[in-house]
Amino acid sequence: MKKDFIMIFYIFLLYLCINQVRFGDAFTIPCNASVQTLQRVSECPTNLTAYKMAATKKNCSALAPAECKSFEYHCVLSEDLKYLVEVCAPSLYIIDRVCAKFSSTWKSVIRVHGMNCSDTDSCPYSYISTDTYKYSDCYANLSYIQPYTIEFPQSRLSKQPHI
Repeated sequence: MKKDFIMIFYIFLLYLCINQVRFGDAFTIPCNASVQTLQRVSECPTNLTAYKMAATKKNCSALAPAECKSFEYHCVLSEDLKYLVEVCAPSLYIIDRVCAKFSSTWKSVIRVHGMNCSDTDSCPYSYISTDTYKYSDCYANLSYIQPYTIEFPQSRLSKQPHI
C-alpha cells in the first residue's frame, strides 16, 4: 500500500514538472552575442549551395565569442513570425516536426510551438537548426512576410544625366 502511494506521488510530481516547463524550451542554448548579429532578410536559402554562400557572407566564425558553445549561420523566422532573419547562434535540435525562430528573449534559436515545418512527411521529428533551409515550407506559407527593400531618396531617382 505504501509503495503504491509513493509511486502515485512520484507520478504526480513528474506530471506537475512537465506541465510547468515546456519540454522543447528546455533545449535552448543562449548566447548574448547572437542578438548583435540579427539581421532582417527577404529570403532564406533553400538548398545547400545557397546556404553555404549565405553562411560565408555572414561569416559567423569571425564573430564567434569565446563564451558561446558554437556560433553558426541560421536563417529562421523572426520572433514575432512576421519576417525572416539571419543570425549567428549556437545550433541545436528542433524537436517535434516544427519550424524554428530566433528568440531575443532566450537569445537562442527555438522551436515554434504548433507551427509544423511540413504538411508532408519530409520534415523529420528532429533536425539540427542549421538545416532549416531544407524545410522552406516554414516560410512559403507565411503570406504576411514582407519583402525587405531598400528605398532611395526620390531626388536621386529623378535626376537625368545631361548629355
